[in-house]
Amino acid sequence: MKKIYLSVILLVFIFQNLCAQVVGGDNVYEFLNLSASARITGLGGNLIAVRDDDVALAFNNPSLLNSSMGGQIGFGNNFYLSDINHGYVSYGHYAKKWDLTWHGGVQYISYGDFQATDEVGNVTGQFDAGEYAFTVGAGKELYERLSVGANLKFITSQFESYNSVGMVADLAATFHDTSRLVTVALVFKNIGTQFSTYTPGNRESVPYEMQLGVSKRLRHLPFRISVIYRYFNKWNILFDDPNSQEDIFFFGNDQTAS
Repeated sequence: MKKIYLSVILLVFIFQNLCAQVVGGDNVYEFLNLSASARITGLGGNLIAVRDDDVALAFNNPSLLNSSMGGQIGFGNNFYLSDINHGYVSYGHYAKKWDLTWHGGVQYISYGDFQATDEVGNVTGQFDAGEYAFTVGAGKELYERLSVGANLKFITSQFESYNSVGMVADLAATFHDTSRLVTVALVFKNIGTQFSTYTPGNRESVPYEMQLGVSKRLRHLPFRISVIYRYFNKWNILFDDPNSQEDIFFFGNDQTAS
């Protein structure tokens, strides 16, 4: 029974990774889906069903905000190849008067410097590219085991002379059972739009998605099992790749279909 259970979890993680590969690259502001900390990156890039004092967790799930995050500062920076840098810095505060925890932060990505050339390849100068998301959010515990939260993210994006401004919001709810060590989270992520577009009349979609996460902490072992279902709002994940080729076996003959 344990082997079957572990196999199901493994298949869920494989399916999740395949979904991410299929639906990625369809929207603007895709940097919003990057991890906010090294801890989140090490645990799969999404961690919406773990409730503790890590203020960086609130970037993806604001309903995880709680009083233990008050006074906490979070900072992380990833050094990618080709001088690309991505990071997130945040601060949490607990307002005892309203029993409300809020946080503010900045997510950034710098793509480095590029050479500007004309149509025949002559270098005409240099330009840079980068994107920023200024985040503010709040979370509140409605009942002993149920909490809700919301984030508001103001986005600026610049690629050479092409600029865009937008805003998105995250809405979330978390059920946290301390007696059974189980956490269930539902997140409506990146609800919003572009205010200004890179080119006139070409409004593009933001990376909206629904996420459902469940985690179970083992009582007598230092382990936690976490399962996250992404793109809950997008059932059709089929993608027709015009460059793919499929091998067909028919009565001993190999054929290739394109």
